[in-house]
Amino acid sequence: MRVDYSEGYWHSPSNRRMYKIVGPAKDVDYYRGSKTCLANVLSGNDICTVINKKGGPVFWGNRLAEGTLIPHQRLRYIIGDSITLAHEDYVDRNLTTSYYEFVVGRVNNGEEFIGTATKAGIVFPQPKVKEVASPGYAGLRKMQTGKMEIEDIKITLQDYPAKVIAMVGHPDSVDKELQLIGVIGPKDPRTITITVSGPWNSLEGDEWADDSDGALNFGVFPEEYKLEIDNKEVVYYDVEANEVRLDGKSITKDLNKRLKRSKGLVSS
Repeated sequence: MRVDYSEGYWHSPSNRRMYKIVGPAKDVDYYRGSKTCLANVLSGNDICTVINKKGGPVFWGNRLAEGTLIPHQRLRYIIGDSITLAHEDYVDRNLTTSYYEFVVGRVNNGEEFIGTATKAGIVFPQPKVKEVASPGYAGLRKMQTGKMEIEDIKITLQDYPAKVIAMVGHPDSVDKELQLIGVIGPKDPRTITITVSGPWNSLEGDEWADDSDGALNFGVFPEEYKLEIDNKEVVYYDVEANEVRLDGKSITKDLNKRLKRSKGLVSS
């Protein structure tokens, strides 16, 4: 339902409008405050249904058949998928003490803010240029340097975590790897994964209001950055190694070749 994308999968789907359906095949009576109407009897026995309310059909019920709250179960799925995806590269590794500590630490750190990130900027590396004076040109000429640059990633949390606030500007933030996992959009269920590490260097809180969710915005300079769609690498960028890959293919060598050609043109 739309609440997944407008508010997040951790919100309850109950009492939410359902679209593109006429209504239930069999009428389910609902009376506000009644414990004996069919809708509330079903809900009280952990059976979800559909009722007709003003505005159209509404999903009614907040528990699975065994009694688990729907948002809690969905959060378990997200955590499980996140752990599996994050450790895909380490399957069948030898079970050593250091590997065990690595897995436990990564999982614990990863769970800390699950469900709170609501927005993240998608950035792409751009050729870094400099202005040079060249014979035959009236003004300065922009030339590629053979290196790439990338803007800070802006991340929005639906919370004010003290650990995030304390980490911004802290030297330890450089070694913190963030991994954000979600779907592309309401009509595109493909998985999008952003993995970034680098200094956390900016912090801004939105104005708080009692009728809206809180929001904390912080920025990360991506010293290493990877964007994946359905586990396929789309963009990879490493500042230290000056490595750029697009669609899994390195373009660093091509950039260096073009840089050499451009330098030759300038010197001639």
